[in-house]
Amino acid sequence: MMGIIRRILFAPMYLVLIMRAHRAIERKDWEEVAETMENIHRRGIRTSTSRHWLGLALLQLHRWDEAVEEYEAIEKPVRDPASNSWRLLNHSIALYEVGRKRECAELLRSSIDATWAEEPLRRAKGLLAEFQDEQ
Repeated sequence: MMGIIRRILFAPMYLVLIMRAHRAIERKDWEEVAETMENIHRRGIRTSTSRHWLGLALLQLHRWDEAVEEYEAIEKPVRDPASNSWRLLNHSIALYEVGRKRECAELLRSSIDATWAEEPLRRAKGLLAEFQDEQ
């Protein structure tokens, strides 16, 4: 019960932090995105979207292992199919960067479908083509 009350009382602060992170994403200020999302997570708020945003920031900062952890902790897809395709691509890139290339390829092959946005789909196909070239 106290958890619910705490979340309600701190909701305005969380909203401010989310807006700060969103503005930082628009500016591509990945340090600020990571710092803000880690702050939110320390306060006990973790959603698929917050993990996606933190994973993206960690990926951009080349903190590959941490990015993989965030993406693997996502329990359900992000609601927007285009955002979900970016999430899956970014997760795949993080897996690739930590040397888990087979998992990267499997994730891409199993997740690419008609809902993927054009740009992440193009990049995913390019990454899969690299795997073909390596074999």
